[in-house]
Amino acid sequence: MKVQAQHTETQIKKKFKKLHQFLEEEEEARMAALREEEEQKRRMMEEKMEAVSREIAALSHTVRATEEELRAEDVSFLHNYKAALQERKVETTTLLLQPADPPPLKQPVCLVCRDSRTHTNHRFRPIDEAAQDLREELQKSLQPFQEKLKLFEEVQVKFDQTAGHMKVQAQHTETQIKEQFKKLHQFLEEEEEARMAALREEEEQKRRMMRRRWRL
Repeated sequence: MKVQAQHTETQIKKKFKKLHQFLEEEEEARMAALREEEEQKRRMMEEKMEAVSREIAALSHTVRATEEELRAEDVSFLHNYKAALQERKVETTTLLLQPADPPPLKQPVCLVCRDSRTHTNHRFRPIDEAAQDLREELQKSLQPFQEKLKLFEEVQVKFDQTAGHMKVQAQHTETQIKEQFKKLHQFLEEEEEARMAALREEEEQKRRMMRRRWRL
């Protein structure tokens, strides 16, 4: 009887050991799957955030360059105006300019327009007036870039918030999985303890019965 009880006890321990091992492997598999899923989400989010960052960098450069052009002196501004618009893919017409009442040889003017009969219909305007008009046009062309930059910056903030939320959610899910398997391990331990207690109680009853028989 004693040998049989020890054998049964060993069998119970082996059975529950296998169950614990199964739970450990299952928990490890669940955690690995969760981490792989989160890694894929993280990579996708990083790619999107990098794309948004590139857009923001390009738009910021365009906006800064345009703002610098707008702050330039009139003559320098007019000289670079066409290139500035072409860079922003905005079509415009070329104006031929001359300031009002210019001192001799001190203000730029198209000599062909001034002296040639073939250009007699060309209009002349003061540099400051022309520069102001073109600044307004360039400022207007800048507005879509500023709006797009603002939009991408808002998207970047949302991506940052989403990434933070995903991280918190992953940690919460990981904690839940660990707690679930901890409860399962605890259940197995209690069940094993109950089985062993029942086995010992059964063996103790058998021993008492055998003693009574011997006394008889």
